[in-house]
Order: sequence, then C-alpha cells, then structure tokens
Amino acid sequence: MRAVHRRLLLTGVVAACVGGAAAFPVLADSSSPSLVKVTAAEGTPVPGRYIVTLKKGASAESAVKTVKATGAQRFDGVLNGFAAKLTADQLNKLRRDSRVAAIEHDQVMKTQSTQGSAPWGLDRIDQRKRPLSKSYHYTSLAKNVTAYVIDSGLAVGHPQFGGRAAVAWVAPTFNGDGADCNGHGTHVAGIIGSSTYGVAKGVKLRALRVLDCNGEGYVSDIMSAVNWLRTHAAKPAVANMSIGGAKSTALNTAITNLSKSGVFVSVAAGNDNQDACKTSPASAGWVMAVGATTSYDNRATWSNWGPCVDINAPGYDIRSTLPGNKTGLMSGTSMASPFVAGTAALYLSGHPGATFPTVQKWLNDNSTKNVLGRMHSQANRLLYKSTL
Repeated sequence: MRAVHRRLLLTGVVAACVGGAAAFPVLADSSSPSLVKVTAAEGTPVPGRYIVTLKKGASAESAVKTVKATGAQRFDGVLNGFAAKLTADQLNKLRRDSRVAAIEHDQVMKTQSTQGSAPWGLDRIDQRKRPLSKSYHYTSLAKNVTAYVIDSGLAVGHPQFGGRAAVAWVAPTFNGDGADCNGHGTHVAGIIGSSTYGVAKGVKLRALRVLDCNGEGYVSDIMSAVNWLRTHAAKPAVANMSIGGAKSTALNTAITNLSKSGVFVSVAAGNDNQDACKTSPASAGWVMAVGATTSYDNRATWSNWGPCVDINAPGYDIRSTLPGNKTGLMSGTSMASPFVAGTAALYLSGHPGATFPTVQKWLNDNSTKNVLGRMHSQANRLLYKSTL
C-alpha cells in the first residue's frame, strides 16, 4: 500500500483552503511608514487570528487591554507578546501602536507521520553497522528525566507506560481534555519511553496537548505550551515536537528561548522532501532537527533536508504505542525525532546539568558518520546511543 505522507498545513481544516478576501480583515493602507507590517503565513493563514510581538519593556497585558482583545494568550516566558482573534479595527489599532514590534498571522501545524509495516529502530541506534543484531542494549532507564511531548495528547493508561505518563497541560482550544483521539502523541511518547518500544524505558512522560483529532493545531496554542513549559519544566528535561508547518518567526523565537532555559528540544525535520530551513520548528535555533531513515540506511524519500537538519534517525515503519492499549506502525520524521529525544534523555540522566549545546555536540560527535545513502544536502549523521 502506498503511504500517503501527512504534510503540514496552516489552516484550520485538513486540506481546506480559506478562499476569498472577505475572510480576512481589511487592513489600513500599508504604505504608511508608521504601520507595522502584518507578516502573512507562508502556508495558509487562519482568518482573524494573529500573533503579536511587543518591543522590549512593553506590557502584553496593557496592549491587550488597549484593543480590548478577548481570549488573548500571553507569552510572557518565551516571547514578549500575545496571540488573539482580532477584528479589522483591533488589528489596525495595534499596527499603529508604538509598542508593537511585529505581527504575523496565526497558522495551523500538523503531525509529521504516516501509516506503515516492521519494528527495527531501537536495534539500529545501538550499533554502528548492519546487519542488525535483533537486540537493544541499554544501561540507563533515565528515571530522573522528564520527557514532554508537545503533540496530540496521550493515552496515559497504556500498560507500556507503567504509570509514568500524565497530561501536564492542555491548550485552551480543547477545554481541558488531554486524551489522544489522534494516536500520534501516544505513538511518539512510546518511542521516547515505553517499556518495549522506547529508548529511555524509565523516563517520566508528560503530554502537552496542542493538536486536535485530525493532528492539527494553532501555532498560538503551540507557543502557549512552550511558554508554560519554560516556567514549569521539571529538569532535567527533554521536549519533543513532532509537528511542523511553514516558517514562523514568533514560534522559532519561543522555542529557542525554551531551549536556552534548559529544556533539550528535538523536532521533526518534516516530510515534504524540501529544505527544512523553510519550515518551523526545524529552522529554529537551539533545536535538534531530525531527518528520517529507512531500515536500509537510506534517507526516506520524503524526509526534509538541508543545513537545518542536524542528525538522522529511524523513521520508517516504526512500531510503538497507540490508544486503546494497542501498538502500530507509523512512518515519518515524527518517528525519528523521539529517538533523538529519548537518547538525549539517557545522556541527561547521567549529565543532568548539561546545556543544549553540550548535548547536541555529544549527539553529533557520537553519531555514525557517512553510512546513509540517497542523501541530499545535509549532514550524513545517523543517531547512535553508544553505551548509554
């Protein structure tokens, strides 16, 4: 069966386009030098939703009150700004506000996985060469590390998680419901830390739900999750973001600031066979962007490439946990990223004070070099967990 790769859309409905100029506010004349430009989404913008970045020292609370925006999400920890649904009048008022540094359309991001068919990933990352030994050796369980999965929620009661899983935060969009009705988040969490399919088999798993049952979510909700995590992360900690979409400066800034606060961040490179530097969060600074490989040590044909891809890991036909106490196979850079997150958790277990650059350097230096075929313009590095 031909796999259909899920691509990142920036719209509120899968494969739907927002048509017609009437869906968007009528903006004031942009030729005026005093107006802040509204940066359009490189994908499809969400009508009426905006992310506002303020200048240093400006108060987000005050700016929200000035335009009387309701339901605003403030990002005090990772970005001085907020997201809100704005009318044309509110938007134009903010464009004239001297406190505003930038405004961009909110977007929708999606999972980076596909359905697929044979478990092999763990076996590959604990040895340098093929053929595979059909075993996985490890010395650490990473019980002192917490892995945060920013995704579609989590089936916390799955027996593979052994009581180590919980929902930590839920985007306002979902009214407190952290259950995984898509399956993607549970699958990703299983690669990080399930008892059979996980890299770090004792890690604490915490879900931050930002995606709906279709595997889509607003950039603003993802930023709210990142903002929450910067303040509340139990360290040592890793965060996995197997999601993506068109490039967002605001999201990249937020994620970089999260990583600088002491949370190691691993992200999916994307499944569009394009330059990952054109996407977010793979283009952010201080993240480990992960490409996907097959069991034959080739780059997956759909895996993104380019200088923003730091390392590669198994991402084709990966078996892991699913809701309903089930397991299943998925493919995508969504599956590759949690292999890196799990390995980073093992490293942090023994080096709990290590910063992102230190962990990144260890992963890159320790990787298996120049064994991957069908590579594009990216580093030929395959994840290797060594004796961790």
